Amino acid sequence: MSAPAKVRSHLQEGAALGWPVIPLVPRTKIPFDGSGGCRDATTNQAQIDKWDQDHPDCNVGLGIQPSGFLIWDIDPRNGGAESQARVEERFGPLPETPMSHTGRGDGGTHRLFNRPELPEGYRFKSSIEIIDDDGTRHPCPGIDIKTDGYIVIPPSIHPDSGQPYQWDIEWSPFRIPPADLPAWALSLVMEKISGNGGRPAELPELIPEGARDTTLTSVAGSLRNAGLTADEMDAALQVMNAKRCVTKDRSAPLPLPEKRVRGIAESIGRKEAGKLVIVEAPDKKPDPAQARRPVPLDLASIRKNGLPPIPWLIEGWIATDDIGLIAGGAYSGKSTTAYDLAHAVSSGRQWLGMKPQCIVRVMLIDEEQGSRETARLALRLGDPNDNLRIFSCQGFRLDAPEGIALLEQEIADFKPGLIIIDSVQQAFGAADEKDATEVGLVYHELFRLREAYGLAILLIHHKRKSSATSIGELIEMIRGSTAHSTQPSAVFYQTRSGQGRSVDLFCVKRRGAEQPPAIRVGIETECADGMIRLVNLGTPKVADESKAAVWLAQYLASCSEAQWKDILAAGREQHLKERAIRTALHKLEKAGQIDKPSRGVYRFVQTPVPIDELPDEDPDAWSVSLTCPEGVPMASRSVPIDGAPGGLMDTRGGTSESPAVLDLGVPTSSQRDRNDD
Repeated sequence: MSAPAKVRSHLQEGAALGWPVIPLVPRTKIPFDGSGGCRDATTNQAQIDKWDQDHPDCNVGLGIQPSGFLIWDIDPRNGGAESQARVEERFGPLPETPMSHTGRGDGGTHRLFNRPELPEGYRFKSSIEIIDDDGTRHPCPGIDIKTDGYIVIPPSIHPDSGQPYQWDIEWSPFRIPPADLPAWALSLVMEKISGNGGRPAELPELIPEGARDTTLTSVAGSLRNAGLTADEMDAALQVMNAKRCVTKDRSAPLPLPEKRVRGIAESIGRKEAGKLVIVEAPDKKPDPAQARRPVPLDLASIRKNGLPPIPWLIEGWIATDDIGLIAGGAYSGKSTTAYDLAHAVSSGRQWLGMKPQCIVRVMLIDEEQGSRETARLALRLGDPNDNLRIFSCQGFRLDAPEGIALLEQEIADFKPGLIIIDSVQQAFGAADEKDATEVGLVYHELFRLREAYGLAILLIHHKRKSSATSIGELIEMIRGSTAHSTQPSAVFYQTRSGQGRSVDLFCVKRRGAEQPPAIRVGIETECADGMIRLVNLGTPKVADESKAAVWLAQYLASCSEAQWKDILAAGREQHLKERAIRTALHKLEKAGQIDKPSRGVYRFVQTPVPIDELPDEDPDAWSVSLTCPEGVPMASRSVPIDGAPGGLMDTRGGTSESPAVLDLGVPTSSQRDRNDD
């Protein structure tokens, strides 16, 4: 586990989002004397550092106008909760967008939306009202619309309650990006500018990206009020869309899709002619007509401000933007580990003694087990919760457009922060698992989904038939193309350790951070179908001995024989402890893999063999290793463990009374050919 990050000040915490901020007097909403208020809001890290040094306990203000936000402010003291309930009863809920709780403790919130570009002749209102079809107006007290000035943001302290402003767990800006206002909400917050003699505002010659939906919706409302039908409005809007909609810099045509324009016309056409138009626009979808413009890295800014912190789900293990993979053999507990992770990050409970950094929705897709076994394992590990959605054999084929479309549809509906897919063999479909190009194309789609929806993806995969005999080979044990080890940002290797109901967890690859240390996990079960609980038992004691045993066998095999002083010197060069080397020597000698032709001299007499897998008749008796280059799993059922049962059986021979010893003997041909997948 990496060292805990230094606690940041309120100002640095607020500035971590990259939004323009200003310092406020501690426990107030007031800028410091001499401040220009929101005009001073900045993202300049040098200025923020200076403010932080001058005012270490200050509150934080967010400059609304320079940030490009529109704030939907709900104040329950003035009837905001009741007004919001009436709005949602009439139009439905607002979309998910970053939201802060004001710290007063009465339910007050700030919701941050992208501020739209209004058509010419319109402006934003500071409050809203609902207008019935008969023209009756219903003010909505307690709901304020803010497009300039500043608001107080987390983790500032509220001046009255003394409690901190807090980001909503589900709607945190570290979790989801600011949303666009739906058309019905936009119609509530904008109004025509008076003083034009009652004439409609003139239409702009060009309608830039960002104002296309709002402008066409406004035009449709005017046309409907004039008595036009949906078909007539559609014809007019399609022409206007084709001739006037352009890119944001107004340099090239960029019309909306014809289907979206038709949707605007049909929605407006359902309203009674001559009445105020309030309509919810179709859900925003990626516009294939809009070519995404690449954004270069601002290296100067990164050098000045430093790399952004890793947004962890489980610190050191899984980040919110990871494409991760777990590989291992049959009955190695891959699914159990992943299912347990799904329960933890979707409910907020600890995972192996580590508390999730945030709670996210999880989609768990099991394309390998049937619905009965999927449900059985899921329920043995935790209770159902609204943040966890599980699918069993639903045809999520990642190599086919229809499978990707099915997955993307569920992502857009459920908005998960983590997707777990079991297994690669089933989900990658007809893609040749040995072809780096075909496998890479599937990963390309996963990268696209990660960027488009801001989520992490964890894949579960199988191992090769062969086994590893050295540390460096562990990552090569992943079945299929090397793309499975090069493309993910986090890779784990998982194997039984043969130590009863315990699990050893190691990491093979952790991009962007140090690999977490090994964890020994105890597996507690109530009964055959009872609850399963994974418990952190600390760092495995056998890790150094395991590494030492494999290294020692290879070292002696390469030099025939060596004196103890030479073995110790060479081992220390490999960062092995003397105690681990002595233990490995003793056990290899006892197992008959080495002998001592003379005092202080050791000689290797057998070839080392795979150390990571042996068959296990009882699926509930598995042990797991998620393995990293800093440690190697012990041979299954091979090394005596303090407190382990005395009756462990080596499946390659021996009796239940035989002591469990490190057996580095050559595997039989049947073992070499055995498919552990």
